[in-house]
Amino acid sequence: DALHPDALYIESVAACANSAVARYNACAAEGLEIRAGDYITHVDGAAICAGGAGGLDSKTRVVVGLVRPAQYSIQLARGDQPLGLEITYTAVGTTAYIAGVHNGVVKEQAPQVRPGDRIVRVNGEALLFEKERTALTGSQLKIELIGAPTA
Repeated sequence: DALHPDALYIESVAACANSAVARYNACAAEGLEIRAGDYITHVDGAAICAGGAGGLDSKTRVVVGLVRPAQYSIQLARGDQPLGLEITYTAVGTTAYIAGVHNGVVKEQAPQVRPGDRIVRVNGEALLFEKERTALTGSQLKIELIGAPTA
């Protein structure tokens, strides 16, 4: 998806054996495969900006820069306090993009969370579009995240 202003998030990798990614992954060294959760940060040497890849679909050969951010988890004792997160998401995605961190439980109890990180699971459950609003309402939360891409 294109929620991050400087990178494209790889939500999933198609299982189609004829896709360019599948062909690359078949011969890539272990650990260098393109995976869900990676970010594309450059296409043919040009940085991704404003959520666009500049004709990525129309090219037959490209060189992409990938970043695989660290995953981490946090535990929050929320009570009835606000989380303090500004969250955006897509209807087809399985993560929520943290657009901003404001005053609230996250800033107090998990200061490592920053804009650009993504929420992947809450209390062990995958974060699906139809559950995103209610998943974060509990008083005790274990949130699994993917860090924002860094150059």
